Amino acid sequence: MTLQITIKQLAYFISAAELSSVSGAARALNVSQPSISTAINQLEDSLQQPLFVRQQGQRIILTPAGKFALTEARILQRQFKDFCLDTINFDGALQGELHISGFQDLAPYYLPGILAEFKSANAAVQISLDEGDQQQVLQNLLNCKTDIAICYHLGAEPKIIQHRLTALYPYVMLASDHPLATEKSLSLAQLVAEPLIVENLPRTKEYFMSLFRQFNLEPNIYIETSSFEMQRGLVASGLGVALSCTRPKGDLSYDGSRLICIPLNDDVAAETVVLCHLAELKTTKLMREFISCAEQYFT
Repeated sequence: MTLQITIKQLAYFISAAELSSVSGAARALNVSQPSISTAINQLEDSLQQPLFVRQQGQRIILTPAGKFALTEARILQRQFKDFCLDTINFDGALQGELHISGFQDLAPYYLPGILAEFKSANAAVQISLDEGDQQQVLQNLLNCKTDIAICYHLGAEPKIIQHRLTALYPYVMLASDHPLATEKSLSLAQLVAEPLIVENLPRTKEYFMSLFRQFNLEPNIYIETSSFEMQRGLVASGLGVALSCTRPKGDLSYDGSRLICIPLNDDVAAETVVLCHLAELKTTKLMREFISCAEQYFT
């Protein structure tokens, strides 16, 4: 059996699958709608499987075979891109585009410095960035939407390779006039009665709640927010206390209110800062250079 499948067909299929729409894929790729439909039909003929269920209107839904094909197509598309880039970068100055994802609370404190050093040695490389919570970073990796990511350790993820960069221990944030603000260190038991401001992001909230569970403590969650800076601002205004591992250089909230940061004296696990990439894809020359630069940044 001879298969005649093209990279373009895969690209059209991936776009239609991600947007659940043939017309949406056509707009996104700036091609005609019949071009997308023809590519999908040809792909279905070649693979001898229906990839989509066509619904009323213009919405399309992946079949079980289509879901499998989407995962594999994303990998093939990335492998083709990596083949091209590594061949282009076989010798001479590095070029091409590196897609980087970062955990929104962590990346702003490390990524600019790493990128400044990386770009000073690799001026021709283009960088694209996106930020999100820990779960979004993981999904970007699994969906081949990013080459490499900087975040906290993602746990036991067999499909992800994680390079340790450093470790950050949790600390307590308090308003400057809080009664505990003069303490040298604090325990989680001392915080149980305090109103707790929690950053309610996937994996982030779970990590901090696990610290309390470790000592059979139940925190008094007062406010949940999706923003680290909102969390810091609420604490600085005296609305509660909070826990974090990321600590900006200046202990001030956006409105200039002062924060007091005190270490925990409990024996708790640190959060490990890592660089991540997908295990089943090769580590390109661009990625290896970036990993090396990041590791040097932390030494």
